[in-house]
Amino acid sequence: MDNDIFMKSSIIQKYVSQDKYSSYIIVIDDTFLIRNNLKKLINNIIKQNKKENDIKVLSGSDGADLLWYVVEDQTFQRISCVISDESMDHINGSQAVSILKKLKKDEKVRHLPYFICSTNFEDDSIKGRILDSGFDIVIDKQTKKTDLENILKSRKII
Repeated sequence: MDNDIFMKSSIIQKYVSQDKYSSYIIVIDDTFLIRNNLKKLINNIIKQNKKENDIKVLSGSDGADLLWYVVEDQTFQRISCVISDESMDHINGSQAVSILKKLKKDEKVRHLPYFICSTNFEDDSIKGRILDSGFDIVIDKQTKKTDLENILKSRKII
């Protein structure tokens, strides 16, 4: 198993070091349809802002993928934003972000991207818990294109 992780890591490191993109946006959601729709929405925003040669959208299906992407990005530091679901099968978005924030505090990682939580939760106490875990902002899964674009622009992600 460790050898598989090393091989995957080596392949990604080689790929990322040779690609043309200056930054990545990572979409993490365990529901395939939601993940793909969000990727399409972000790609549309990127294209509309003429950034398709600069920004690439990658995706994963669990908080474990979120952890892996961010840890692997420490060499190149090109992940500018992670948009993650909260409720997932193995590791929730808030659990993954909390782990990364602790690693940052312990100086085990140098760079952390802007974290956006995409959720259907409307309860303020749940949103507060999500923000307390380390997410920078909470948005609704049904967020409008203009709202998401405004967030990405205000944070200079696009």
